[in-house]
Amino acid sequence: MKKKVLMVLPSIFSLSTNNDYTRFIPKGTIKERAEKRWLAIGGRLYSAIDSVEPRASNNVQKKKQDRKATNNYAA
Repeated sequence: MKKKVLMVLPSIFSLSTNNDYTRFIPKGTIKERAEKRWLAIGGRLYSAIDSVEPRASNNVQKKKQDRKATNNYAA
């Protein structure tokens, strides 16, 4: 039994030449893919916050607007 496994082992780890593996190559640059991932993570994070406390994301947006207004006034 052990001998049969050892004989089959190399074929398990070899890639078939009949298949097209180009679909597994990522599209876009590393920077584009990273940005896309971070935007998706941020969207899911805001959705999670909204599902727990709907007013939390509104407070975040309000604070950003308040800071922007304060910075414009100080300048």
